[in-house]
Formats: sequence, structure tokens, C-alpha cells
Amino acid sequence: MSTINEYVVKLDRLANSMDIRLKDIILKNEGKLLSTIKLRLFQKSLDGDYNFLGTYALMTKKRKKAKGQISNRVTLRDTGDWYNSMFIDFKNNQILVDASDNKTDMLKDIYGDAILQLADEEIEFFVDSVLDPELQKMIDDLDSSINIDI
Repeated sequence: MSTINEYVVKLDRLANSMDIRLKDIILKNEGKLLSTIKLRLFQKSLDGDYNFLGTYALMTKKRKKAKGQISNRVTLRDTGDWYNSMFIDFKNNQILVDASDNKTDMLKDIYGDAILQLADEEIEFFVDSVLDPELQKMIDDLDSSINIDI
């Protein structure tokens, strides 16, 4: 039979390991987060602040059309190498999205850092649909392992 003190100890352990658990959940869902950014860039030509990235220069439009690619707006996708090089990292408990492709710095210089940023609504959706349920499951699992008689 568990006591209230044992319950409090388990809650403290959960709280003390929360940053690691959150990082694990985020990394487990890295593909979902990165797909959100890639789809927004490709389908809407918007950065994480919802700024329109613009349209291609005439020569680029011609080259894109010849390749059968979207040419009426900037998608930042040509070969797919840059999209495929995106990854999630953490710095001071902040989620950072970056890309390892050699074009990354040039693209950031031209279009800004927000090209690799989740929009507020995207973060909110991720929290509501992934983080909250995962955290609730941890609490439920903790709760179910304790039988307190008062």
C-alpha cells in the first residue's frame, strides 16, 4: 500500500525529469515537426512568422518549369537536399530547428532565420495533439501505480 509521501516522491521524480522526457517526446516526433515546416514552405511559401518568401526570378522560373517543379512561388525545394538535412536540436531548453546542408547559411541570409521556425499555431497544435496527451499519460501512469488509502 502506498502512502502520500511515496506519491509526492514519485511526483518529484517526474517533475525533475520533465525536461528530459519532453526532449524525448519531441525527438520521437521530430518527423512530424519537420514535416510541418516543410509543408508550409512548399505549399504556402511562408516562413515561421508567416512572411511570404516571394517569387522566383524569371530565369529561375524557366528552370523550375523545365524540371516540372513549382515556379510561381519560392518553395526552397529544388533537389530536396536542404529539406532532408533539417533536424531538431536543443539549446538552453529551447527547441531549435536547423539544417546541415551547405546552402543553409545562404538561405537564412536571403530569407531570414524564420524559414526554420515553427509558427505559433503549429507549436500550439503540437502541444495540444502530442505533448499534452503524452504528459497526461505519464501522470495517469504515475497515478495508476499508486493506491492511497486514507
